Amino acid sequence: MKALVALAVGLAAGVAAEQLVVRKPWRADPTRNEPFGTVRGEPHWLRSDDGTELYVEVHPAPASAPTVVMGHGYCLNQDSWHFQRKALRGTVRMVLWDQRGHGRSQRGPAANNTVDQLGRDLHAVLMAHTRGPVTLVGHSMGGMTIMAMADQFPETVAQRVDAVGLVATSCGNLSADFLGVRAGAARRLEAAIAGRQPGRIPMGSLIQAVRRTDLNTAATRRASFGSQAPLSLNRFTLDMLNGTSLETALGFLPTLLAHDKYDALKALAELPALVTCGQVDVLTPPSHTMRIAEQLPDATVSILADTGHMIQLERPTQITRGIADLAFAGRTS
Repeated sequence: MKALVALAVGLAAGVAAEQLVVRKPWRADPTRNEPFGTVRGEPHWLRSDDGTELYVEVHPAPASAPTVVMGHGYCLNQDSWHFQRKALRGTVRMVLWDQRGHGRSQRGPAANNTVDQLGRDLHAVLMAHTRGPVTLVGHSMGGMTIMAMADQFPETVAQRVDAVGLVATSCGNLSADFLGVRAGAARRLEAAIAGRQPGRIPMGSLIQAVRRTDLNTAATRRASFGSQAPLSLNRFTLDMLNGTSLETALGFLPTLLAHDKYDALKALAELPALVTCGQVDVLTPPSHTMRIAEQLPDATVSILADTGHMIQLERPTQITRGIADLAFAGRTS
């Protein structure tokens, strides 16, 4: 219970100030009319190794174009790559999927709410929907998914992966500074929810009730963006978060806090890489990006000023350019 209270306090810090900011009528919002979530590819369904049905979309491109496989983060879905999909259509062949329990994909057995299972899911996507060399790009939990696949299928990485983009992610030790909560509190949180159904988790009903309140709106903004991000980006992010079931959200939290794939990065060490995050990211702070970079000698490292965890929405031009450069560089390396 104390761990959950500590997490709630960490999320709520600064909410009053945020509310003052979000209600300023003069605040510019250049993406207020953006049709988020409308960029669609060819739909496919794929059965993973445990029978879970995963929803996949493929954006076709000329045969000479490189292929980019893009994995989304925790409690989001493939639409979180909205700006990248919009900009890169027809230039690269894009393959995206909703992680299990997210978006349109099935939830699967609760016991398989693990990063290692996500790595096996990615391997299934790669085998079913790509041919030849690919660039792998993952945001947050999507980056962890790439690490998990590299750990379990290093031969696939060696044979099929040309380049890798790790965006606002971590190779481990998230419980040390998750949302600014002390490590001990984060570990107690992990123990409090591990293996429990949402209805039996302490404060579970309160968490569910708070999800659609102003408190959650402000907490999402604080956890996801820098100070100048348009409010429409926060609304879009909150829609994705609220669209993810509490079962999935709580089911994956223990595996994220326990995530440790530092050694798995060795399987990616020979690849051209982009490792990037926001300077004010409180979910996967810059220290995590720098720790990843230690293992990737051929990486371009970028820390973007006044940018939060949802970096691909907040700084779409920089992230899109980075992915394109990575894909075409990997193709010719």
